[in-house]
Amino acid sequence: MIHLLFWRTIRKFTFLIPCSRARKALRKAWDKKIEFAKLECQAKFSVKKGNELALARPAAAKIHVHGKDNKIIFREANGEPLPLEISITGDGNTIDIGENVHIDKFVSLHITANGTFFRIGSNTTLNGVDFRMNENNSHTIIGSNCIFSWGVDVWCTDGHSIIDPQTNALTNKGKFIEIGDHVWVGKDVKIGKNVKIASGCIVGWGSIVTKSFEEENCIIAGVPATIVKRGRTWDIAMPEDYDKRLK
Repeated sequence: MIHLLFWRTIRKFTFLIPCSRARKALRKAWDKKIEFAKLECQAKFSVKKGNELALARPAAAKIHVHGKDNKIIFREANGEPLPLEISITGDGNTIDIGENVHIDKFVSLHITANGTFFRIGSNTTLNGVDFRMNENNSHTIIGSNCIFSWGVDVWCTDGHSIIDPQTNALTNKGKFIEIGDHVWVGKDVKIGKNVKIASGCIVGWGSIVTKSFEEENCIIAGVPATIVKRGRTWDIAMPEDYDKRLK
């Protein structure tokens, strides 16, 4: 709290700097320090009992931790705030946010389990994604250089139990979601538990992915999703711009 008040107080007196360029630069730098101090204050208020928050970037994340021995890591990045909400209810979970992760729209991660592992690789862009992990010892791994559109759900759980009535055995245990590098996930895609998507793939708009696809460079689409084209990958450039490169 002291750091936050300190930087806010300094920020108020920038009008005394006569040079407008220097004034703007210092305001920008102090705004970043204020965002960082906000997160530090919030983390110290809500993170306790052996929980660890490792920050290498200022971030506008909301972090709520109810449990012990959880670890949250923000790695080196481009310095911009992340509109990311993290909620943990459980013990011994690890969250690892990679280098230069970019979030355009609000992203949420909810964990209500013990011993889970969640990672987003470097240079990945997210535009409105809801991640959920409710099964003990499960993991969700998103590769590097991926892009996720908005309205995407990535749930490593069904949320409720499906049971074999003959044996009373649980049949829908959520264990993992693994998405490779350079994967493009389109708008309103839903990715369920126990699914792998190989590197270089494209998941088409509105698809529901309920099984693994381990072949690289495919277009996956449909309800439920299937491979609709092979030997395809993607580039972040708009089609017209990419076409100009080839000429």
